[in-house]
Amino acid sequence: MALPFASNTTCDIYRHGNAPPANPDVAGVKIYFKEEYTKGSEANEGAASSGGTALQSQWKWTHIAFMPQGTDVRDGYTGGNISQANADFVWVPNKNQSKYLVIFVERVNRGQATDYLRVYLQRVIVPWPSNEV
Repeated sequence: MALPFASNTTCDIYRHGNAPPANPDVAGVKIYFKEEYTKGSEANEGAASSGGTALQSQWKWTHIAFMPQGTDVRDGYTGGNISQANADFVWVPNKNQSKYLVIFVERVNRGQATDYLRVYLQRVIVPWPSNEV
């Protein structure tokens, strides 16, 4: 299913343990990509901590990607924590540019004509200069 609005870029998706220059696990996904650093930071103010280690940084997102429903993208959510061993990495616009960790995937408008995925991302690597951040 396509996005309910126009895409503004593409991405390549890599499973944990796979990385460029290898081929992506899911290539050339048309997405709508936007920055959300402020919202991602504010949404996690005062997040819980465990054993003196703050958990809030693992929940912060810097960007959001809207993807077609049915895109095989996987988050690292494990019932209260985020496991990078289970999470995908998204490279925008392709495997040669900026890398993002998939924090959380949620389905929006399930069963409707405008059904899509909202993917919360945390910026990992940016080759400067970049037009992608």
